[in-house]
Amino acid sequence: MWSLQNLLLALCMCVRSAAELIRVSGHEGGEVHVSCPYSTGYESHEKYLCKNNCANDDDVLIKTTEPNKNKYSIHDDERKRVFTATISDLRRTDAGRYWCGVTRKGMDIYTEVHLEVGPDTCCAQSTKLQSYEESSVSISFRYEPKYQNHLKYVCRGNQTSTCLEKAILTSDNKQHERFRLTDDKVSRKLTVFITGVTRNHAGSYLLGYHGNTGLDAFSAFELKVEAWCCVRSDQVSGIVGRPLTVRCPTRRRTGLTGSSSVRETTATTAQTW
Repeated sequence: MWSLQNLLLALCMCVRSAAELIRVSGHEGGEVHVSCPYSTGYESHEKYLCKNNCANDDDVLIKTTEPNKNKYSIHDDERKRVFTATISDLRRTDAGRYWCGVTRKGMDIYTEVHLEVGPDTCCAQSTKLQSYEESSVSISFRYEPKYQNHLKYVCRGNQTSTCLEKAILTSDNKQHERFRLTDDKVSRKLTVFITGVTRNHAGSYLLGYHGNTGLDAFSAFELKVEAWCCVRSDQVSGIVGRPLTVRCPTRRRTGLTGSSSVRETTATTAQTW
């Protein structure tokens, strides 16, 4: 059975968490920062991050008097009165309830923290996209209303934990080399353009939608790039000293949303052998 002190501690936490709740989220293999504000007058007090009921020393994960421990670290910005605990190398088992604690005489001050941890790979469905070298291609995705005014970004690969960090484009930086990003907030449509496509552009991509709380949402697409060479091979024959007509196909390259297409016209030239 719990001791009276532990029971009072749990009751205090519940009362405190009803008024203040910090929600944070991250992906497996990544890291998450838990920012905990505190009131004036506690700048010099010890702060810590703990799990479960903080009833014993084993529940304390990191404290300001020992700022680095295993995969945890902590920093106290006394000027802003915010201490930040970082959890690195996230695992699904890290998800759950934590507490930001400030040491004081009598009962410590606690703020409840909920951590959500999602998988590092995405997604169950990926849109297939095909293009040809030196052509242009574009693809569009619609997003939920809650992301209308939030940051969007594009990265290569399918790892969600590092997507924002390694983003090629963001809605704040909409152009980079041959990539361009447009965000139609009226229709809530995000479009990625790639011009002068090369074989190096082939591969998997993620479009991320950053929210204020909870895990970021993602859409995925995979680009396949084919060479123009050797689409068709024709044989012609003629007689020495007689005219020979050679028909040369020309291709008009166009980029379409979600696909790319080719139109073929025929020009006739004559050459005498």
